Amino acid sequence: MKGYTPEASAMDTCRTPNAAKKKKRKLSTDDDSCMLEVRLERSEKFLKNADSSASRVSKWAVQCNDCFKWRSIPTEEEFEEIRRKVREDAFTCSKVPNISCDTEQNIEPDTTQTWVIDRPNVPKTPPGFKRNLILRKDFSRLDCYYTTPNGLKLGCITEVPLFLQKHPEYNTVTPEDFSFTTPKVMKETVPQELLVDKKATSNGQIQCN
Repeated sequence: MKGYTPEASAMDTCRTPNAAKKKKRKLSTDDDSCMLEVRLERSEKFLKNADSSASRVSKWAVQCNDCFKWRSIPTEEEFEEIRRKVREDAFTCSKVPNISCDTEQNIEPDTTQTWVIDRPNVPKTPPGFKRNLILRKDFSRLDCYYTTPNGLKLGCITEVPLFLQKHPEYNTVTPEDFSFTTPKVMKETVPQELLVDKKATSNGQIQCN
């Protein structure tokens, strides 16, 4: 369904227990929104100090293309496998063992975590490499970098071919196996204490647009 922003659509697809049933809406399949979602756990330390190092991706979820319910995905590896081909092979509840579209939704987006909408068809991380997502302290966006098997950090796509040239032992890996495209933060799930007016920046406070 076109015409809905990732933020509005994601919240409308979920149902709150004991609340009036809401109309389900499928996320747009444009490049800036896909049927994938991860959430970043916020600790008390993170909220107090606005320290991005205290955040981590803790949950993965995918939206069914048929019933629009969200399904929890247990591991990052499984999530990446679904994401890399979601346009060609849309996710449905039947792909999860012992789950169907009649099964109640098993994960609910809420404001106790910060949720982000991921992008479709991001390539699966090559074996031995680690794709890291870091939430900025003002919650405005995420940054992406890869950690290589030998401990180096790749911060942008132009660094990848240079690394592969210097390290022929990774000859099964190509630049096409990397993506520095990042998910989009859902502003509804940003802590209210960080949603301050632009004027507050003059007092040294955090600003989140």
